[in-house]
Amino acid sequence: MITNDILYLGVNDRDIDLFEGQYIVPEGISYNSYLIMDEKTAVMDTVDQRKKEEYLTNLENALKGRCPDYLVVSHVEPDHASSVAAFLDKYPSAQLVGNAKTFQMLSQFFDLNLENAVTVKEGDVLSLGRHQLHFTMAPMVHWPEAMTRFFSVRMLSGNLALWMQRRTGFAKQEDITLILSANSACLCKLC
Repeated sequence: MITNDILYLGVNDRDIDLFEGQYIVPEGISYNSYLIMDEKTAVMDTVDQRKKEEYLTNLENALKGRCPDYLVVSHVEPDHASSVAAFLDKYPSAQLVGNAKTFQMLSQFFDLNLENAVTVKEGDVLSLGRHQLHFTMAPMVHWPEAMTRFFSVRMLSGNLALWMQRRTGFAKQEDITLILSANSACLCKLC
């Protein structure tokens, strides 16, 4: 748990030796995903399909019987999005949230029904209740469709991959809290 209503769902992959087929990761890596519990629930990204079962178990336990309303896909790289289809198989009523390029790219990897998808653009806000997700496009910061989001209630960064090392065991709950606090200060300067 990061806060009472923002939960860490990520998993560690200690069996992988190369991240993205090229970066040596002798200790493995962590795949990060978060759940925001509010009047509506939102999941931030999925994880690499290698760990989808563990991830879906973490998600089910965190939801405590609720169904997610939204799955926000910050970008389509496999460590963030290769479990999207499995997520939607388990939670078919959840709406995918992404930008136009996100959905164009997802369609190249998965056969998804996107008629209920929510397409966001620069400056859009998605209300979950007390939490507001603010979307900022960041094309080519990482991938062409990359976007970030921050929370107006807590001012937490929603795309930690840009600021965190991705080694297994590096991102413990207390580390995540410190990183989120530091990102809050950075985001306040951007507002």
